[in-house]
Amino acid sequence: MFLVSGALDNTMSLVAFTDTLADLRTRFTPLGLLLTVACSSPSYFLSGSYDVPSIAENVDFINLMTYDFHSSSELATGLNAPLYAREGDAVKELNVNAGVENWLNNGAPAEKIVLGMGFFGNAFTLRHPSDNGVGAPALGPAPGTEGILRYSQGERRLYLKEVYPHLRGNKVENHYGKTTLSTTDRYSNLDLPVIGSLVYCESDALDHGATEAGL
Repeated sequence: MFLVSGALDNTMSLVAFTDTLADLRTRFTPLGLLLTVACSSPSYFLSGSYDVPSIAENVDFINLMTYDFHSSSELATGLNAPLYAREGDAVKELNVNAGVENWLNNGAPAEKIVLGMGFFGNAFTLRHPSDNGVGAPALGPAPGTEGILRYSQGERRLYLKEVYPHLRGNKVENHYGKTTLSTTDRYSNLDLPVIGSLVYCESDALDHGATEAGL
């Protein structure tokens, strides 16, 4: 993984990274080894961190880190890996579709792009329990968590607790409790503005917690 964190122009590091990949490609090819990278997707990182055509020329696959677009450190609930931008989003490219388009538009071939999936979700403490949609005011991480819901935790909630599937539109509703799990499954319709068409609600919920899980 390579990322110039917080820097929009770091030509020396960019060139060094590109040269390193070219050298690794030369060494890996005779050994029959694959060379892959994991890279960020927003355009403000691409411009100063990656020479996309050179990367694409030297690697077998580009693993896009199309997740972690929002976290419990924010003062509003947000999806871990939204497919598309939502109306009202302050930064319109913090979503999976925009991330992939950024790399394609900068010269990455589609056949080398691997879409990253975060097997974890975000857990928030709501400012107002009755306001529990995406973008609702939040105070920080949900009680008893560090703001992260691991896959194993989400799986346990879905299958071992009193969790009920409820068909939804583009907003999470507070039907059974104060915690809401939003996730995709085999019945989900990914054409919805928000990931998935099913919301799983549990009655035994974390106090004042709302969870948006991009599992």
